[in-house]
Amino acid sequence: MRHHLRVTSSTPAGRRPPAGRTTGQPADPRADLRADCSRCAALCCTALPLTASADFALDKDAGRPCPNLRDSFRCGIHAQLRERGFPGCVAFDCFGAGQRVTAALGVGADWWREAGTAEAVTTALAVQRALSELR
Repeated sequence: MRHHLRVTSSTPAGRRPPAGRTTGQPADPRADLRADCSRCAALCCTALPLTASADFALDKDAGRPCPNLRDSFRCGIHAQLRERGFPGCVAFDCFGAGQRVTAALGVGADWWREAGTAEAVTTALAVQRALSELR
């Protein structure tokens, strides 16, 4: 007895996906590697340490919010970062890790005040950013 393999497709009969794409994939496969600060709870401004240098105007311990961070999770000096001594903030790219960790862990206001949450977020951000950068 012979068995026949039947190949099916999710594309309607007679229709093919555009060249270079398969169905179900986004138009730009790297779109999720772009930082979207509007969907992040200021993870880089809080979880990461800063060292006073040519890139950062002050020292800041990991897990402490930057003094320029507002309650809205937005930078109070964003338009003047370079002029105020923070070119490192302008150059930093989380590769979308911030919004992914915020969503995955359900991070909300004051997340850094809870020791277990702060540790989990800091670890997850470091791992996710490294993985995203490799992609």
